[in-house]
Amino acid sequence: MSDVFHELSRSLGDEERKALLKRISDSLNYRTDAEDNIYHKDPNREERKKLIEKEFAALNWLQRFFLWMRMTFSGKPLNQVVSENKLRSIQRRVHRKVPGFAGFDTQVLYPAFALKVFELFKAVLPLREPFKRFWSEGEHFQAILAAVIEERLGEPRQKVEDLITTDEMVEIYSRKGTRAAVRSEFISRLQSYTDTLGDDIFHNLEEEILPVYYIKELVSFPFHSFFEMFHYVPPRDPGESAPFFKTASANLSLDLIERLYYAVYIISKADDKGELNVNLLRRLFSNEDQEDGYSEEQIIRGIKDVIKLGKSFYNDVPLADIIRFFRKDPYYQLIFLYAHNESEGFLSVDTENPIAF
Repeated sequence: MSDVFHELSRSLGDEERKALLKRISDSLNYRTDAEDNIYHKDPNREERKKLIEKEFAALNWLQRFFLWMRMTFSGKPLNQVVSENKLRSIQRRVHRKVPGFAGFDTQVLYPAFALKVFELFKAVLPLREPFKRFWSEGEHFQAILAAVIEERLGEPRQKVEDLITTDEMVEIYSRKGTRAAVRSEFISRLQSYTDTLGDDIFHNLEEEILPVYYIKELVSFPFHSFFEMFHYVPPRDPGESAPFFKTASANLSLDLIERLYYAVYIISKADDKGELNVNLLRRLFSNEDQEDGYSEEQIIRGIKDVIKLGKSFYNDVPLADIIRFFRKDPYYQLIFLYAHNESEGFLSVDTENPIAF
């Protein structure tokens, strides 16, 4: 890192220094675990009552009649009958979209579900070791970001003399008689210089690195733990071999399914039609040793493939419905915290204003 950036780091206060780093890496959140970003929220009695009343009000007269019949013959209260009716609707919806994925009566997940997840596993396999190395080397990551920012400044200030010449320092010292005056003038000029750095430099860099962030949770997803639920341990290199899965307990798998849903939801926000900055990604994942056996080109191609497959999985597999059914709560809520601000549709994720699905 250049002398100017070192001097900037020493000169700024703690809060200012944190703000500068946050400006560079706020969207990347590279040291956050998925478990720290997923929260359960149970609607209180009043919230649940309002949801059920809204659900009931949306029914036509025939549907209300059948609900009244169920209440009459079962002796169950309205809230329980409406909830059971909604769970049946969720069951039918899941069965239509992904038949053969789950046994609702027996509370199990079938091998077809695991096979679909296995496609994701094979896609992320070339990325797991490079990403593990990449996310664990935070200092290396920040150094690359700082270097890229300096390159994009046009005429970066590489030395103290680029901001204040020796003659100017002598003149200030002879006039005011203190080193503090020279230092104050330097900091003032440095602040003026950093103020000229357009936000578009940081914004563009964020956008170029976002594909890496979007797929982070899926690449680091504990696939082995998930497949163990189906009594299967994948080999180190699955190749073209067909895995053999057994049925799994839906209830025991729910926490992992929620984490999987979090991972593919984030990918659903990625722009799979955008062009990746190949040169930047090559610098981020450069590894002279190549211990994992994958080239930088394979890693970049793998990022594109994972984004495409993850978006397809999110659209094809109704994980939210599966979670709600096996939680036995049609109003079950998860809150996801996500560093890159988004807000749209049924489920949105935002660090400032997280919204439940």
